[in-house]
Amino acid sequence: MAVTKVNHQTYSGECRSTAHVPLPPQSQRAFKLIYPYANLAMDLTFLGYDLAYLFERSDAYRPWHSWLGLRIERRGPDDETVSEDRARSLHQCLSR
Repeated sequence: MAVTKVNHQTYSGECRSTAHVPLPPQSQRAFKLIYPYANLAMDLTFLGYDLAYLFERSDAYRPWHSWLGLRIERRGPDDETVSEDRARSLHQCLSR
């Protein structure tokens, strides 16, 4: 059983292959040279944020959380009563 690639006709009559088009050799070499260092830099950044969060030196454990101003908090049963009290007092202030 043979597998053939299918070409599609465009409106201008030219054929375009649906197969993957590889990068030029120079781009492939540049990618292979740069990627390990870029990946290492990203992983070290994540490690730095994780350690800072672990030792409570940062409120965010990922860089984009701090960029977006997000706060991640652990909540337990005691926190629920505090949240309910705050919500109740806020509702009373707004209903006046």
